[in-house]
Amino acid sequence: AVTKEYEKTDQDPVSVINFLDAVNTFAPYLIKSLGMIPKGTTIKSNGLERVVNSSLIGQERANYEIDERLGIGAMGSVYKARMKKRNNKTVALKILFGKGIVLSDDNLRRRFESEGIMGMDLKHPNIVEVYEVGQDPVHKTIRYIASEYIDGGDLQSRINHEGQLGLREVHRAITSIAQALIYLEGEKIVHRDLKPENIMRTSEGIYKVADFGLSLKD
Repeated sequence: AVTKEYEKTDQDPVSVINFLDAVNTFAPYLIKSLGMIPKGTTIKSNGLERVVNSSLIGQERANYEIDERLGIGAMGSVYKARMKKRNNKTVALKILFGKGIVLSDDNLRRRFESEGIMGMDLKHPNIVEVYEVGQDPVHKTIRYIASEYIDGGDLQSRINHEGQLGLREVHRAITSIAQALIYLEGEKIVHRDLKPENIMRTSEGIYKVADFGLSLKD
């Protein structure tokens, strides 16, 4: 295993991590050996857990104060942030970096923006609300989607933590998801990526469908 830490890099940490998602399990060893992973990055060999000490924490981007990173997805990282123009409302801020190996792809940027625009048009109690989609006016490589912050985490994490869910909880989840899908059918939208990781649960027990990055509208 390569243990050397590299002090310098020309790659954004999140851009590198998204590249790893694209080339999957063996990429971490190759990229780390080439010196593309910044100091402070940890990548486990199974490719499932990646931790990056992102420089965005504690900074302001596009009128959002970034507090912590919540996770890394196929199209970017998601942060817990405060929306300053809405009295510091807590939001989930999904950020796509515009430079990098994969993220320079125009199709990926269009897909990201399409996800945000589609989400803003959807208004349903069982769908995560999207507030805004845009580009940082100062740091123009950063594109973002600001959406409702769900404090209870996703369904997959709940299953991992608690094991098999009780019948009442399963009924609540299925009913909520079904209501969301009925609404989406009326809007002529197919989600195409419905899975436990994209089902969020509030602390009050309300389930909501999230992540419309692969969705298609008829």
